[in-house]
Amino acid sequence: MLATGLRTEIRKDPAPGRWVLVRHGIPRPNRDGACPFCPGHEAAWEALPADRLERTLGMYRERVADLYRDPQIRAFLVLRRERTPTDRITHPFSRILGAPIIFDDLRQELVMARTHFA
Repeated sequence: MLATGLRTEIRKDPAPGRWVLVRHGIPRPNRDGACPFCPGHEAAWEALPADRLERTLGMYRERVADLYRDPQIRAFLVLRRERTPTDRITHPFSRILGAPIIFDDLRQELVMARTHFA
């Protein structure tokens, strides 16, 4: 595991009453430009060959299924980010977050979907 000294918390914003992610600390850019996880993978999402795209989506599916085995996980979020000049990681990357709550945006979408398809 890469020790970054960062900590992320889930807090309820009292003004709008929404759950938000709060990240403490600011990551420093990697000076040498090397990715600590997978050097050489610099293809953007739309430039991925079909077989790599299929493997990536399959990995998402497997990881989400694994997260749902934990009874505390109520929702998940898959984030795909393209590199920006301030990013520590020098290529597009994904993160998968499992959360013990259902985010307000997702809860509202589910209510609207149930109403629409009822």
